[in-house]
Amino acid sequence: METRCPRCGVKFTHHNCRSYFDECQAMEFEDPAYFSVHQISVPCYLLQHNEYSREGWLVTRERLRRVLSSNGRLPAKDGRDHLILDSGHRTWNFSKGVKLAGVDTILWCRTIADVRLDSAEHYCADVRRWGQSILEDSEDLVRQAGSFPVDEAVDLPCRSHKRV
Repeated sequence: METRCPRCGVKFTHHNCRSYFDECQAMEFEDPAYFSVHQISVPCYLLQHNEYSREGWLVTRERLRRVLSSNGRLPAKDGRDHLILDSGHRTWNFSKGVKLAGVDTILWCRTIADVRLDSAEHYCADVRRWGQSILEDSEDLVRQAGSFPVDEAVDLPCRSHKRV
């Protein structure tokens, strides 16, 4: 029986989006080669399915852009990223709150259904293409929504200044 995901529009015959995503995540945790794109696969799925709050969606999309532009990994010492992810510094919640309006109207060029599991090489290439397509497909929506100012997204701690 064919089912269509109400959130991303993909058609599945033997799966649904969530069960296929869970299968992908299981592969990532079983094999480090698959896990190398974890910072891309999770945001892709959650962005397409509008699982984030408005603020979380915009910040995660920007973070996805940064991950893709840095070959799949953010620098380990990215302090701004640490502050954004630390709930003690945020005034908003990643998942709770008003959702970004218009995500459900995007016609996604790629979805999780386009990700192959047959080899880590295929999987990683497909996940990267999926991530890039999400950035492209959502560009108009983000332009209309206005970006969420990442530097204002966190309550930055005071920085001590050293005397010279």
